[in-house]
Amino acid sequence: MGNLAHDSATAWATLCSIGGIEPEGRDADFVDELRVLLDSEAASIEEAVRQSSTDHLIEKFFVAGAPFGEMFRAILAFFEASGAREGRKEWEIKVDDEHLDLKHFEHFLRTWDSVSADFDVPDVDWSGAWDFNNVAYDNGMRCTPSFGTSGNDISTDVETWLQAYWQGLYETYPLSLHPLKFAPPFADVASNFMASLALIRKRWPGRKEMLALTPIRERSDGFALGTLAQEETDYRLGYGIYYLSRLSSLDESLREKMARELTEKYAQFPRRKIGIHVDQLMLERILKLPLWQKRYELYAVWIATEIVGAVKDHNCELHHENGKIVFPFRENVVATIKSSSPAVRLYAERRRPLSNPISDERRGNVQPDYSLWRGSDAKEACGLVVEVKHYKRDASSRFRKVLIDYARAHADAQVVLVSHGKASVAFSQPDRDVQNRCHIIGELTVRNREPREALKKLVRDFVGEPALPMPPDAGDTVIALDVSASMSGALGSPLLIDLLGALTGERARALAPVDFEVRAILPMERMAEVVRSVQHGRSTDLTEPVDDLLLRFESVILVTDEGGLKSLKDGTFSTLCVREIEGISVSIVKISHARGSAKFHESSETMAGATSSDATIPCGREQNRE
Repeated sequence: MGNLAHDSATAWATLCSIGGIEPEGRDADFVDELRVLLDSEAASIEEAVRQSSTDHLIEKFFVAGAPFGEMFRAILAFFEASGAREGRKEWEIKVDDEHLDLKHFEHFLRTWDSVSADFDVPDVDWSGAWDFNNVAYDNGMRCTPSFGTSGNDISTDVETWLQAYWQGLYETYPLSLHPLKFAPPFADVASNFMASLALIRKRWPGRKEMLALTPIRERSDGFALGTLAQEETDYRLGYGIYYLSRLSSLDESLREKMARELTEKYAQFPRRKIGIHVDQLMLERILKLPLWQKRYELYAVWIATEIVGAVKDHNCELHHENGKIVFPFRENVVATIKSSSPAVRLYAERRRPLSNPISDERRGNVQPDYSLWRGSDAKEACGLVVEVKHYKRDASSRFRKVLIDYARAHADAQVVLVSHGKASVAFSQPDRDVQNRCHIIGELTVRNREPREALKKLVRDFVGEPALPMPPDAGDTVIALDVSASMSGALGSPLLIDLLGALTGERARALAPVDFEVRAILPMERMAEVVRSVQHGRSTDLTEPVDDLLLRFESVILVTDEGGLKSLKDGTFSTLCVREIEGISVSIVKISHARGSAKFHESSETMAGATSSDATIPCGREQNRE
C-alpha cells in the first residue's frame, strides 16, 4: 500500500493510477457520475474534487463503482447456477489472456461486502420504490380520514412523526419501525424508508425547500435525490410509514401473502449500500483486484449472461474449453439453447461479409460481439445481433454506422447496440431499408431494470418459448423414431418396442418422435406410450429434424424405413441393423458429428461389418428373439 493522501486532489490522482481510471476515455461516464455525486453544480471533476474532503471523495467513488460490484455478483451467480445445473463445481472465464476463476469473483465480493454501511437495501428503481405501498393497497390497506392523528392504533412515535410530516417536516425515523423489528422482506421496507428519510434530511430542511426546484426523477435510481423528491409529491413516505405501522394488526395469512408478493418483487433488484464507511486503503485494495482491472471486458461477459439468462426457462448448454468459458477476439460458440426449435446458438465474434460498409473502421466484413443463430448449412439464419459499446459519452453518429452495417450484413436479423452509458441514434433517409430492425439500449447496467427488460424481450422474441423440453439426464445420444405415415404399420408392433428397448440405458435415455420436424424429446420411460399412441405424420423429410437433434446431442440413433433413409441429404451414417417388422423394412442407423459441427459422421458401416457395441447389442437382441 502507498502512503495515504492528505488532500483530495492527490487522493484522486492515486485512485486513477491504481484503478486504471481513464477520465477522458472509457471511464468518462463513470467520472461524470462521480462529479455529480461530489457536487452536481461543479463544472468539472477537478473542481468537484477540489471542493470535497478526501473522505467524501472516497465514499462517493465507492458509490459510483457499486454497479460494477453488482455486475460481478451477477456474473458469479450466473456461473454458479449453471455449474449446479451441469454438475460442474469450477468454471474459469478467459478474457483475452486473463484467466479468472470463480474464486476471483468470490474474493472480490468478500472484500467489497466487508465495507460497512448505514443501510443495506434492495437497489430499487423509481417504480420499485413504490412496491410496498402498492402491495399494501392491493391487499386492502387504506389510509383513513384521521390518517396521522390519534385513535388509529399506531405507536406514539409514528403518530408524532406523521403529524410533523403533514406539516411539511421530516423528523427522525420512528424507532418503533426500526428494521430490526421486522422479518424479511418487511425489514427491507423499513430500511428503504429509513435510508430515504436520512438522504432527504441530509439535503433539505423540509418539504417546502425540497420542492422549491422542480425535481427530476432518475427512473433507474429509487434513492437519487431527484427521485426521492418527485415521489414525495405523491407522499410516498407518509403513506408507506403508515402502512408499515399497521402491519402488525393484519391477519397472519394476509401478512404472509404480502410477504410473498414483496419478496418476488424485491428479487428483481441487486443489493445496495447507502451511507458507506470506507477508507482509502480499503478502496485501493479493491481497485488492485483483477476483476476491477478487467471491469469493461467483464461487462461484455455480463451481457452474455444476460442473453442466456433471458431464456432461463430453456435448456441451455454453456460451451467451454476444459472448464474455461472463453471470450476471445475470435469466433466461438458460447452457448446452445437446445429447447428452442430448431436449436439456437449464441456466437461471439462471428464474422460476416459486407461489401460496402459505411463505417471507415470496417473493411469487407463485420464482426459483432454476439449473435444468435438457428438452423444449419444453407438454412442457417441469424435472428439477433448484439454489439456492446463503451464509448465515452453518447456517440450517435458512430452508433448509427455500427447499426446500419450490421443490419445490412445480417439481412433478416434484429440488431441492437447496448451501452454501459447513455446512447442514442438518429437515422437518415438512406437508412430506411434497415432502420426498423435497428435498436439501441443505453445505460444497460445491473441496476437498470427497464433496459435489461428491453434486451430480454429482443432475445425471447427470436428464441421463443421452449418448444422441446429436455428430460433430465437425457444423455449424449437420442433415439429418433420416424412416426410418418409410411411407418404406421410397424409403430404398434411389440417387435419394434423390444428393438427400441435394447437401445436404452447407457446407449440412449431420450426418445424423439420425428417426421419433417422434431415433435418432442421425451424420456425413454414413455417409449411404449409414444409408439402406440403417437399421431402419424403425412410426410417424411428427416434431414432437418436430424440436424436439429445433432445440435442437442452428440449422436442420433434413427429408426426409419427406406423412404426415411432416402430423405437424408448431405451425409452418411452407420447402419446398425435392418429388421423386417409387419412387412416394413425398418433400419436402425447411427448419425454423429464432431462437437460443434452439424455434419454427419463420415462412415459407411453395415450390419455385417459392424463391430461396435452400438451395432451388436440391439441387433443381437432382436436376432435372439427370433
